[in-house]
Amino acid sequence: MIRPTSVFVFLALGSLLTSTINGFWIPHPPVPAVPVGIVPRKPFPPLGSSPVRPPPCPPGYRPVRVPNKVQVPNNEVIKYIIAPNPLLKMTELLNTITCLPPLTTPATPTPPPPPPSTEKPVETTEINSANFNFMYFGIETMSIHDYYTTNYTKCQKCDNFLCTWQGLAFTSHSITVVVLPFHLLGGYCILFKTPVYMTFYRWPLFNLHFWSSLVDILLSVLITPYLIFPAVAGFPVGLLHFLNVPVPVQIWLGIMSIYVMIMSMTILLENRHNSIPSNRFRISRKCTKVLYYSFRIILAFFYSLAIFLFIPEDQKMAMMEILKDIPCPTSDFFKADELFVLCIDDDYITFLALITALGVLLEICQMLFFMFCCLYYLFLSIHGFTSKKTRKLQIAFFGSIILQVSIPVMFLIPSFVFMVFSVVTGYYNQALTNFAVLHASLHGFLSTIVVLIIHKPYRNFILSFFGKSKNLESLKKSTMWDTRRMSVFPTNVTN
Repeated sequence: MIRPTSVFVFLALGSLLTSTINGFWIPHPPVPAVPVGIVPRKPFPPLGSSPVRPPPCPPGYRPVRVPNKVQVPNNEVIKYIIAPNPLLKMTELLNTITCLPPLTTPATPTPPPPPPSTEKPVETTEINSANFNFMYFGIETMSIHDYYTTNYTKCQKCDNFLCTWQGLAFTSHSITVVVLPFHLLGGYCILFKTPVYMTFYRWPLFNLHFWSSLVDILLSVLITPYLIFPAVAGFPVGLLHFLNVPVPVQIWLGIMSIYVMIMSMTILLENRHNSIPSNRFRISRKCTKVLYYSFRIILAFFYSLAIFLFIPEDQKMAMMEILKDIPCPTSDFFKADELFVLCIDDDYITFLALITALGVLLEICQMLFFMFCCLYYLFLSIHGFTSKKTRKLQIAFFGSIILQVSIPVMFLIPSFVFMVFSVVTGYYNQALTNFAVLHASLHGFLSTIVVLIIHKPYRNFILSFFGKSKNLESLKKSTMWDTRRMSVFPTNVTN
């Protein structure tokens, strides 16, 4: 009789033997090794199951089917190989879908500029007109305040006292305190110490002295322009600015005063030209002379108004245009109460420069014409003089006029040359620009000194204060009230 326990043990042993034989003797297909760089999909599907559809490639990768016996380029890095079944042979595995990286890396968006900081940044990079990139900093959309708090902090500052408007104003006003008494003394001598033989010469001389002194006072006290070259911009820091006189009015007043001063030099030479009796080019009629000078004044008036035709309506935008050419001006450019941009159109600036040069050339041609006429009739055609003494006196007056006109003009040449050089080459130096303004404001003082020195009656009057001249009574005899001295006109000359 078979016991139940024996049957149970027998069945258990049979089941164990069957599973062991199946595990060792039933062959399974070998699992191929996965090549390096191939990431198999997990989990593996069970044997006999249907193929699984490969997942899509990651974003930015491109699917490529790699055929058999074809190598992937070395510069392409295989990130994923998607096989339908991990138990495929190697030849079949290479004929599967491969995900390769994109050929070009997508451009990353440019981060927005950081907001302006209220703290003072550390200056690390120097910015100048040679290496400044405005588009990188977004100047097209900046305001003056944004530019001052961001881009301008990287600029190298001008620490010179003459770079500031305070330095210009203090220096020019101090100079005026010294030279103003000389202007008054020169006017007094011309009006009240001119001898009778210089009567015809007195009013043209006083006219030149007045306008030269006025231009000096305008440049040093009344207007005191803080010019920004090579841009056609600036702002006044003189007395008229504190009296709230509009900037265009100050500009017009300065331009007209300079032109009339230049015209007064021509009048002085024309006066000597007309005093020669044998001169066939004399302007003898009074109406002709009035028409001649009226026409010149009208031209100057229209020129002074023409410069205001192209004033930018948006002055802030015009300032940003100037910053493209002058990226690092002085801090006064941003802090000025009323910075005035006259013009930003390059074509119109060139037109104004040509018109100005033409006007100056016209005045120089007139001066040269009167000068050569005087030289010809004083040294070559001398038969028109009735007295040798009159001719010598005419030559002495002509020499004094040449000195009085040429010395101040030569003194102005350095300032004029620097300003032209700055505009043509785009060179910016605020200290030199302010120095050029100060230098130009001294030409009237030099003209007054020349008048007091080269004319003997004025020189004797000055020396009388130091006890080195004749007594006062003999000095009065040579003044304008003494009618016994001869005149420059040959009709009044006695041999």
